[in-house]
Amino acid sequence: MVAKGLDFPRVSLVGVISADTQMLLPDFRSAERTFQLLTQVAGRAGRSSLRGEVVIQSYQTDHYALKHVLKHDYEGFYTEELRYREETAYPPFSRIVLLEFRGLRDADVQSIAKQISCVDQEREATGHCAWPGCCRYRKDSESISLACNHQGIASD
Repeated sequence: MVAKGLDFPRVSLVGVISADTQMLLPDFRSAERTFQLLTQVAGRAGRSSLRGEVVIQSYQTDHYALKHVLKHDYEGFYTEELRYREETAYPPFSRIVLLEFRGLRDADVQSIAKQISCVDQEREATGHCAWPGCCRYRKDSESISLACNHQGIASD
């Protein structure tokens, strides 16, 4: 990928296929990561005297992250992303912790994970395998993300 700091001075065209793939991941940061990556990729075109052009293919052309990338509008994206996170109680307006349980027997792993997720009623168990790769180690893994609307679940 050309996005990660490589400099090819004569690159005048950058194309991104399926730019919305990152946005489909079950991660509250996916729009932010998409915006960052596409902005970085777009900056690779036209770094010399040649005129640069960027072509982005997406199935979600109305998504706010893509709209702000096209306008090079960091502040607009930041404002919209912060509003979304506040409405959905995602960080920085809450805390989220991912707990991963692994064991030799799938039934035992699921049982313990279920018990832990029910310990504190103030914390909401938001789902299993909430982040990509959370169950990457074994098929008998279970992951739960816990969300909390106050500052008590995790410390800085």
